[in-house]
Amino acid sequence: MDGFREVVNACSFKDLGYCGPDFTWCNMQEGDDRIYLRLDRALATNDWINYFNGTRVLHLVESTSDHCALLIADSIAVQPLRKRRFHFEEMWTKKEECKEIIKNAWEGCLHRGTPECISSGIQNCAADLARWNKSVFGYVPKQI
Repeated sequence: MDGFREVVNACSFKDLGYCGPDFTWCNMQEGDDRIYLRLDRALATNDWINYFNGTRVLHLVESTSDHCALLIADSIAVQPLRKRRFHFEEMWTKKEECKEIIKNAWEGCLHRGTPECISSGIQNCAADLARWNKSVFGYVPKQI
């Protein structure tokens, strides 16, 4: 790692920054053992940055890897990120509040069993669990 840092300094590489989730890697552990880090970065020299002005780096969520892919694109070519699907975290079931959040999210359905009610219940439940997760665990869950 020291050799890599020496090369980065010797070449005067600059981090290009990013758009998207703050972290690019997760150790996939549960509870207090879960770690999120920004390990993956795009680096360039000042000359490159000046020549390719407007380049953006996007962190793309990939459900089959513990790393986010990086997309380096001209700002003109960047397509808006699509909304990602909700991903339920198994570790939530170990917390008693999880059951109550799910129950409360579904209580608002007036016409149980209709497609509209099911869709609304899923959306409410996902939003409530994501908010609760951020307040309890301090991060937004990985989404697929």
